[in-house]
Amino acid sequence: KAASVEELLSAMTPDLIDALKELLNKASKPKEEEPKAEAPQDEEQKAEQKFSEIEKNYHSLKEKTKTAKENPKVLVNEMYGNQWFMAGGNTFVAHYLRDAGAKYILAEDHSDRSVPMSFEEVLAKSQNTPFWVNAGNYKTKKELLRINPSYEKISAFRQGNIYSINARQKGNANDYFESGTVRADWVLKDYILIFHPELLPHEELTY
Repeated sequence: KAASVEELLSAMTPDLIDALKELLNKASKPKEEEPKAEAPQDEEQKAEQKFSEIEKNYHSLKEKTKTAKENPKVLVNEMYGNQWFMAGGNTFVAHYLRDAGAKYILAEDHSDRSVPMSFEEVLAKSQNTPFWVNAGNYKTKKELLRINPSYEKISAFRQGNIYSINARQKGNANDYFESGTVRADWVLKDYILIFHPELLPHEELTY
């Protein structure tokens, strides 16, 4: 003879009865639908929207530099061994500097890659140049001098307008070479803040 429900329950402990009730409650509840994965098209649309936003920001920043009172001369990069690898006048760095309202000392060059130069050539080319950007990831002038004591002869070094890329560096990783390859608007914004801080009074350097 099969046992009745009442007989089964009377043979169970209160803990087992509570556990059984919990299982029955869970079983009676409708299953929640799992979130659907976004379609590839949605991801593509998001990427396009982000690109449009960055492009819009970039052009808006570039427009601001048209009101700048001057276009200061600027030197870039640093020495490696016996050569100073300057960005060519048709590289993305040169384009950033132009759009930021600065006069790059190799702006007339047509190369789209680095141009190796001797220290003497750079020194002659950078006379009366008040700014030096992309000067490695050094934090002090003393660090630069330890690498090359001749840096002291550079006009921008003596004026103290030296800008390295170290604000987002952790160990050997530098976010400039990650997010900076995408966020062109942030890079341009930093250059404008260096050359024309009065144009962006409420902004801060990113890299």
